[in-house]
Amino acid sequence: MGLAPRDAVTLKVRGRRSGKVRRIPILRTRYRGDDYLVALAGESQWVRNVRAAQGDAVILRRGAHPVHVDELAPSDRPEIIAEYLRAGGRRSGAEANAQQARFYFGLEPDPSIDDIRAIADNYPVFRLSYL
Repeated sequence: MGLAPRDAVTLKVRGRRSGKVRRIPILRTRYRGDDYLVALAGESQWVRNVRAAQGDAVILRRGAHPVHVDELAPSDRPEIIAEYLRAGGRRSGAEANAQQARFYFGLEPDPSIDDIRAIADNYPVFRLSYL
């Protein structure tokens, strides 16, 4: 059994239709002192649930931490996505990072910030504010 990466967390958010609490394993990205979540699948169910919950959620990692989840404007996303990719390289190595850039974002390995800017509209990014 392997250990989860240090930035692996579980996001708990209420389902927008069922009202049931949903748990989503996700990697948290730290950038300039703040924590962020990057939606690798774009407009996924957890993204819709966070929006419907008006950002109210809980992060599980060594305890339960209530958070407010704020969606960033597309123009504010590229640096966070770039940091997500850099962190992936530190976690898993350059080859895994290149595969992630290609698979999730449709980018060539080691993309420029302009490459990331071109796709940022398709990948919601959220800032976590711990309550």
